[in-house]
Amino acid sequence: MNKQDDNLLGGLDWDMEPSRDLWPEISAKLQHSNSFEKNDYIEQTPSVNNIRSHPSWMPVAMAACLMIAIGSLSLSYYSMNRNSEYMELQAAVLMQHQETIRAIEAQHEEVKTNLVALLNNENGALNPTLVAEAHSILNTTDAASEQIKRAIENSPDKQAYLKMLVETYQRETDLLKRIKLSQELSI
Repeated sequence: MNKQDDNLLGGLDWDMEPSRDLWPEISAKLQHSNSFEKNDYIEQTPSVNNIRSHPSWMPVAMAACLMIAIGSLSLSYYSMNRNSEYMELQAAVLMQHQETIRAIEAQHEEVKTNLVALLNNENGALNPTLVAEAHSILNTTDAASEQIKRAIENSPDKQAYLKMLVETYQRETDLLKRIKLSQELSI
């Protein structure tokens, strides 16, 4: 503390007494709490008769609790059924996507095999940079199609991935057909 605080504390009257004697009131309250009887407690707590005298709230409370319980059970049952229906729908969509992908891949593989065979047969007649570029593009589109297939497996509900796969295969086929036409190959 600083010197000013010491001066203020030194100027206080330490023998100050309250304006009235509080001890008799404190003593009476302590004696009353020690003489607490069982009858005092019973009078202060609500009795069964007291509760029965106000019966209107109890049936309402019980009905509310029952309604909450029934509502919770029905909501959880409904949620579980909806979840199982959703899972079944997801499985059906995934199966449909897989069948569609297999059909698209089969068609694409047939066209690709024919065009790549023509490129390989006419290898001497074609420009080597054109053949190398065609194989590079084929490898790139194959890698892209694999990534799109993985995306379809992870998110089967997104139709955009399936559309992207079809477009990728279509562009690859168009590119191979253009290469064939530019070199005037015949199938």
